[in-house]
Amino acid sequence: MIRGTNRPVCAESPRALTHAMMHRPEQPDWGALDTYLGAKYRRIAARRGPIKAIVALEHRMLIAIWNMITNGEFHDDPGSDH
Repeated sequence: MIRGTNRPVCAESPRALTHAMMHRPEQPDWGALDTYLGAKYRRIAARRGPIKAIVALEHRMLIAIWNMITNGEFHDDPGSDH
């Protein structure tokens, strides 16, 4: 923690990550991807909006990365019709 504040330094990290994901020039158009993540983005964005959909994709990617690291397996994309 920084002295004189009540908030830890990492409190800004989730907001900064979402901002970076939304404003990268090379960011893919998630809605156009024919993958599981593209389909998940379209489903969530239709109900909740694009920002919450991107946060949900970030969460899903972290889960996939964790599973790949702990199990030593590659990610198998189930496809957009899953």
